[in-house]
Amino acid sequence: MKNNDSKSILLFLLFAFITNLVYVASQRIENLELPLALVIFALFILFIVLVLKLNLRPIVITLATISALLDINSIFYLALPEFYTIGFTIGVLVFLGFYFKKSKDAILAAIGFCIMNILINIEFFIQWEWVYLLVLHSILFIIASRLKFTITKRIYLGFFSVTFIFLVIGMLVDHNYLATFGLLLYLAVLIAIYFVIRRQLEQQPTYKLH
Repeated sequence: MKNNDSKSILLFLLFAFITNLVYVASQRIENLELPLALVIFALFILFIVLVLKLNLRPIVITLATISALLDINSIFYLALPEFYTIGFTIGVLVFLGFYFKKSKDAILAAIGFCIMNILINIEFFIQWEWVYLLVLHSILFIIASRLKFTITKRIYLGFFSVTFIFLVIGMLVDHNYLATFGLLLYLAVLIAIYFVIRRQLEQQPTYKLH
């Protein structure tokens, strides 16, 4: 297991290093944003295939998705329309969907990040993006809790907590106490749903082999 963990970490670090080099190259060479983004996309596909073929730790799939999309966003920032970022994110999303059954937990977490990336790049959602992200994080947290997906559950619990805290602070600064109460009520409902799911899972019969 330790050897497998080491291989997973080393492969991810190699992937992140190479994609970062591609990003640096895009800042030095003009008019090659799109081809270099395609290179990152191709490296991402190769990385996922290697992880699944070598039976490495699935968490690196989520990390690679975040790393790849951050580099792609950085390449297109102020260079090409957001359409390209959204297009590449949808490409990553479709590819992850293709492999979903092979590593459900880590890939669901990665799919969630793709949806986040699309939301924050669509102008229509920008005004309320924190609210949309809070709802998205809570939905993914509940789904992960119901399906016992530890990776997705922990990642989106963290995202939800940070988003919730920033929203509450923002509402209090604006003296919008009614909205703050609404957020706290939403949190209470979410906690109640979580405990209901947890109780249902605890009551499910467990089968032991004799």
